[in-house]
Amino acid sequence: MSAKYLAGFVAICGLDVAGLDYHQQAKASENGLNMKGYLVRCHRVLVSQTA
Repeated sequence: MSAKYLAGFVAICGLDVAGLDYHQQAKASENGLNMKGYLVRCHRVLVSQTA
């Protein structure tokens, strides 16, 4: 497998995981979730884990 195919595979897997996480977060949200709200929520989680 060449480096291009491996990089493409990794990128697709990353997008798939991010899409699934976004879907689950939006489903758990009471009134939906836009992209800005999702990014803010992810930032809060990352900051709370490093503190």
